[in-house]
Formats: sequence, structure tokens, C-alpha cells
Amino acid sequence: MSMNQGQLLKKIRVSRRLSQQQLAQNITSQAALSRMEKSGNIDANVLLRFLDKLDIHPTEFFMLANPDGWIDSQDYQKKLYAAYYNEQNSQTLINQELLLYDKTKIKKHQINALRVQAVYAKINNLPLENREEITYEIQNYLFGFETWFLSDILMYLDVLFLFDDTFIRSYHNRMIRSLDKLPFSAVQKHYLQIAYAHNATVLAFDRNNMQDAQLYLQAFEKFVSLDTRTLTDTIYYLTYSKLFSLKQGFDQQIYDDMLDDLAVFKRFGYTKEYHDILYFIESILKPNKP
Repeated sequence: MSMNQGQLLKKIRVSRRLSQQQLAQNITSQAALSRMEKSGNIDANVLLRFLDKLDIHPTEFFMLANPDGWIDSQDYQKKLYAAYYNEQNSQTLINQELLLYDKTKIKKHQINALRVQAVYAKINNLPLENREEITYEIQNYLFGFETWFLSDILMYLDVLFLFDDTFIRSYHNRMIRSLDKLPFSAVQKHYLQIAYAHNATVLAFDRNNMQDAQLYLQAFEKFVSLDTRTLTDTIYYLTYSKLFSLKQGFDQQIYDDMLDDLAVFKRFGYTKEYHDILYFIESILKPNKP
């Protein structure tokens, strides 16, 4: 159930055992804070100062103020991923988004329909009709924005494969900056940073573009070093680093070491990941292996 920002601010203040006078001190007057708590009308800069004093992250505050909106956002992400792997779910979501676009003329609905169409075709190895048109529409939509927010970053990650190497490379630094500016915890940012580095690196290998693969591996290395707690991230990075070396010239010892690294996946029960990456490695190294 949603509550206005003033009600939520009061609730947090009381839970922190602060009086109105204590919270207002050096920010505003007690009388002004009292009016804000009742009306819910709070200047953004003043609210940020209150939240800093209460030790509450703004993202968490707004999620608490409107949990229904946050749930809706999470539900949509679930619908997206369900649509990527199921034909019926895919067509249902495409139709829903196109109907919303016809009704509201809000561009994001049309773009999301194209996004589902493209990713479903990619994941299921199907031909993508009107690929150039879809790429053009999504590209113009995303890169018409001065600032990227989470929804834009997630879309870019999903449809990265649509864009050519020059385009992806030209927006690499922008993507790094956008990820770094996200107002999330280090763990949440790390997940998205790794996802980008992983997707970009794999795509470069797929396209036999070793120059760009090296660029994305550098970002991968940086992100892994920022948080080494996730074993799978480290293994993927080590694997792709050795794969890059093997593309320069096949070496049996490096190849064997790479397979030893990957055996960790098997030991910890990541059987699908193990077989998927083995298949990927063999497809990339096929022209290089003796």
C-alpha cells in the first residue's frame, strides 16, 4: 500500500526515535517539517538532507513510498524474460505492448514490442524479419536520451547483438559511466557491470573481433577486481582471457588450464553453464585448434 512521502518520512523518523526538532535542525524549521509530514509536499533537496540524517538511501525511500510501482516494475521484467523463451508469452506481450502504443502513443511500448521480437528470435535461433528496421528504431530510441537509467541499460543489454561493432565500441565508455552512476548498492551495480562486460565480450568473440574483445576484457577484469566474491564471474573472466590468448596462437597447456578452471562449474553443479561454455569455446577455437 502506498503512502505519501510525508507519512513515510514521519514513520521513519519515529522509528529512528528522532523528534521533529531533531530531524529539522540545520535543515528547516520544526513547523515546516510538521507541515511536510502532513501534506507530503517536500522539496527534493530538503528530502535528501532528511534522508541523509536518517541514514536511508533515496532509492529505498521511494521504493517504500510506492511499493506497488516497484512490484509492477519487477513483474514486467519477469514477463519479459518469460516472453524471451516461450512463443505464446512472447506474442501475448508483443500484442499488449502494441495495443498500449496505439492507445497512448508512448514510444517505449512500441520499442518493447520490437525488443521482445528480436530477443525471442535470437534465443530461439529464428530468423528476424525486418532486422534493420528493428535495429534502427531501438537504436534511435535509446540514443535519443542524454542520460541512461536502469530501464535503458537493461534494454541495451538485451539487444546488444543487434548493433554493429563500431556502434557498440563507440558507446562503450558511455555504458561504463551509466553503470557507475546507478544509485544502487555495490552488489547490484556489480551484477549489471558483469552482465555488460560478459555480453560484450562474448559478442566480440562470436564476431571474431579480437580488438574489441580485448577492450571488453579489460572492463571485465576491472569489474571482477572490484568484487571477487562471485566465483562464477572470476571463472568466466579467466576463461575468456585464456580464450583470447588461444585465438592469438593455440597452446595446449593454456587450453588444458582453461578446462581445469571450467571444471569448477561441474563440481558445484552448474552443469548447463559448463556444457554451454564448452560448446562456445569449441565453436570459437575451431579454426585455431590443430
